[in-house]
Amino acid sequence: MPKKSLHELAQSVREGQSDQRKWYMAGVAEAVYESPGHYGFRSVDEVGEAFSHYWNRIESFPEHYSDTGANFEAYLTSSLRYIALSVRRDRAKEFDKQAVCYEEQYRDYASGYTSCSWSHYDYGESWCSREPGLCPGKRKLLPESADDSGSAKAFRIRLVYLCLKCAHLLDDAKLIELSKLVGVETVQLMRWIQKARHEMAQHSIRTCSRRRGRDSAWVRIGVNRRRLSREVDPERRQVLETRIYRDQGVYLRACQVIHNSRPLLSNKEVAEILGVSKGTVDSGVGRILRKYYPLYADEDG
Repeated sequence: MPKKSLHELAQSVREGQSDQRKWYMAGVAEAVYESPGHYGFRSVDEVGEAFSHYWNRIESFPEHYSDTGANFEAYLTSSLRYIALSVRRDRAKEFDKQAVCYEEQYRDYASGYTSCSWSHYDYGESWCSREPGLCPGKRKLLPESADDSGSAKAFRIRLVYLCLKCAHLLDDAKLIELSKLVGVETVQLMRWIQKARHEMAQHSIRTCSRRRGRDSAWVRIGVNRRRLSREVDPERRQVLETRIYRDQGVYLRACQVIHNSRPLLSNKEVAEILGVSKGTVDSGVGRILRKYYPLYADEDG
């Protein structure tokens, strides 16, 4: 059986002979790898990238080809040259992305600090996490678990507000220890805590999504600035400048939203969990923070 040309193989595929598609792809690969420069590729590595990233597109060429006087080989050559340009453009974009990240890492190193994580918060050491526990001077500020006075009951309610606000920062062992220490019902407290942690998990999902959007915009800005520095065509420069301006807006808005986000549950959400008014929680949180300031103040402060 004589070897078919690419034009004949493409025609067979167009006629619905599905078994010919693999021979068509094999013929295209053989032709391009034998003479990559003819099809616009600078090396066989670029050919490999083209087949890896644009396989489906190359496979669909027979369906997109229409006979306008030139045979399929001419159409294939022209199409693959565009793909070769796309491969080099994708390579340049990837190089620019890596260069932007490397430059930022170098600036971090040169300025004497290392950026560990966008989502890192330095909460400091909580008094409730210190070992072996509260010092005697601070322990006496807390009401006894058996104290049924009005001030003790008010303190326990307000302490619940704080525990819910900081639910994701406190582990169960410390919460149980604290509830027994001041006389808060442990089972009910843990039920509220689970609800509060669920709310904070939703916050974390939204915050992570905003950080990803911010980081992506930051990378695009850096990449397009590098491309702009190399571009000489006025129209392309205008397109890149427009993209940079747009992504700067995206980046700044995301930064503002993240900056305004708090790593604690809001008083409104605490009020919804407990079924009380927000004003009650506002007042209770403010009161306990003012009255019991020594509980969370620094030892030397």
